[in-house]
Amino acid sequence: MIDNKNGARQQNREQQQQPSRKLRSRQKKARYNEELLDDEEDFFEERYFDVEEKLQCKSFANCQRNCVREMNGTDITFELFQRNGFQTPMVVKENKNNVLGMKIPSNSFTVDDVKACVGQRRILDVMDVETQKGKTMTMKEWCNYYNNNTENRMELLNVISLEFSHTKLETFR
Repeated sequence: MIDNKNGARQQNREQQQQPSRKLRSRQKKARYNEELLDDEEDFFEERYFDVEEKLQCKSFANCQRNCVREMNGTDITFELFQRNGFQTPMVVKENKNNVLGMKIPSNSFTVDDVKACVGQRRILDVMDVETQKGKTMTMKEWCNYYNNNTENRMELLNVISLEFSHTKLETFR
């Protein structure tokens, strides 16, 4: 049997220690969060070099030649992918007679034309480039953002995908 006096004393001590444990835990979390903020500040500091300049230097010359594979549309076949896989991005220099079956819109095709084809209430998945946080916008909101002067934009957004099946854009010519 547990002695009531000793049991009560032990329980009292445990209750008194719990707040101090919670306090230590909160302090530990606060220190951790401060460290994260310090790391984040380091992350967003300005670079001390020009990225374009680095890419143009001799160290990257080999990479520039081998990073992208230039091909003609007639050379891109199912057999090519079966043999080699898809290890390197490709740039199609020429697609005579539309051998790839791709429809390329004219140079006058704009984001407003997309809105006209898919509808202004179409929901888009959009990502804030800086924070990498996703959000949704309507096509109308996206067009307003896109057509706004770039100097007036508060954030840089990127459309993740646009599903256009069963819309006018699917058969657009």
